[in-house]
Parts: sequence; structure tokens; C-alpha cells
Amino acid sequence: MKTAAVCLFLSGSVAAATAELDNLVATSTALVTQIDLGIQYVGAATTASYMQDPIVAEYGIQANAYITSEQATAYNSALAGMTNFQAYTATQFLTDQGNIQLELMEDAIDNFTSVVIDMSTVVQVADMAVEAQQTKDTQKQEDLQDYVVNNAEILTIDQTDVDSYNQSLDDVAEHAGTAGAYLAVAANVEATDFLDNASIESGNRWTDSVDNLSFDHGNNMVAVDWANATMYGVYIDGSYNTALDVLKSNSEILSIGSNSEFYLTGPTANNYDCFIGQGEYCDSEREPLINPDGGNR
Repeated sequence: MKTAAVCLFLSGSVAAATAELDNLVATSTALVTQIDLGIQYVGAATTASYMQDPIVAEYGIQANAYITSEQATAYNSALAGMTNFQAYTATQFLTDQGNIQLELMEDAIDNFTSVVIDMSTVVQVADMAVEAQQTKDTQKQEDLQDYVVNNAEILTIDQTDVDSYNQSLDDVAEHAGTAGAYLAVAANVEATDFLDNASIESGNRWTDSVDNLSFDHGNNMVAVDWANATMYGVYIDGSYNTALDVLKSNSEILSIGSNSEFYLTGPTANNYDCFIGQGEYCDSEREPLINPDGGNR
């Protein structure tokens, strides 16, 4: 079993992602400038027609093209520094992977919405049943009975509906949680420094690490597991007194969700008639989740 290295936000910082490249650009172009001058000086010597039109350069001007020991040392140091260069950093990698998960989440939300729309007649039945029960109105109770009996086939929910609903919930939860975890780590400098150091030390590049990245929701840890290295992990729930804690409780999530436009335009926030856009006492500022003529909003 492989051991794991966990980010405790005590790791040393890596240099800015572009520092190595900036140094190489600066030192190499400085040398190129000197070499370019040298070529010009020598070029002047090679093209002059000494027999017909001899020329003599000012004394010592070739020194302008000299390369200093300091310039050479700086260039060599910049070359060595490219060992630690990262064209694609942990921050960029995790942000990209988080955005991919957001796209998958949107697809899962579309699937969930379709399933809920198909099952929304449950809300209609519940509204009618509650009203019939609370009013003790015999006519309403008989109307409910007739409606249920005459529409039993379309009102019935089978196991396929149940499985589709539950699976769509799982898919939304998986992709939403993974996206949140990746983006939270991407936004934390200490965490990305830790992962960038791990990448450099193990000789791995983020461009090749898609299959090595995962989010274990059970342990609330974003992990990178390269074949040639220890597994590196970052907790997102404040474990081990780490600074990164974005985990929300059930009550917090429900509070956020109950105030979302998605919920407020859904079938359960008001009633079925409002949901399909045919209610008499609905919030007129909100569009129904589906159009009265059918189809998603």
C-alpha cells in the first residue's frame, strides 16, 4: 500500500510559475544582443573593399560586443532553473478540471430536471389530496378519486423512474462536490504550492496528470496519485487544523438550496399549477421551470 503525503500548509513556497521562463528570456536575449553586435562588427570587416575603399574602425569598439562572465553565469543559472519550470501549474490544472466537472454537473442537472418534470404529477396529486383532506369537502375527495383512477397509468411511478431520479441526484452531488473541491484547492496558494513542489520533486507534469487526480468525498480529500511517487492529498474540510475548509453541513446546503432560483421555480416551492404556469396566486416575477405548452424553461 502506498503512503500518502498530506498538505498541512507548512510546505515552502515555489517560485512564481513564470519566474524561470522570465529569467531565461532575460539572460538569453542579453547574450543574443551581444552576439548580434559581434556579428555586425565582424560583418563590417568582411564586406569592406580594402583595396579600393579601405576602412578602419574606432579603436576598441568591439568591446561593446563582449560577453561578461556575469552574463554567462546568469544564463547558465537560468538554464539550470528550467528544471523547476512549470508551464502548466497546479492552479491552472485544478481550475481546468474543476470547470470540466461544472460542465458535467450542468448535464446532470438537466437530467435531474427532466426526471422531476416527468414525476411532477406527484406534486399535483399531493396538492389535491391535501386540499381534499383539509377541507373535508366530499366533492373534492370524489374528484381526487376520479382523477387518480382515470389517470392511474400516467400517475404511477415505476422503479425505472425511482432509479433515474436517485441516479441523477447522485450525479449532481458527485460533480458538484468534485468541482467545488478542485476549485477550492486551486484558489489556495499553500495547497497549490504543496502540489507544485510534489510535481517538481517527482518529475511529473500537470499536463499528464488528468488520470492521477481524484476527489474522495468520503474523506474530503483531493488527491494526486502518480505511479512513481507518494500519493499527495489536500483536505478540504479543515482536517488536521488545515486552513482550507469549504465543507458545508446538510442544514447549510438546504439553506442555500431553498433560496436558489432553481428551487423557487420548481414544483414544490409553491404548487403544481404555479409550476406549470397556470396558477392563480403565483409569484408573477418568477418564470415556471417548464412552459405551459410543454418542455423545459
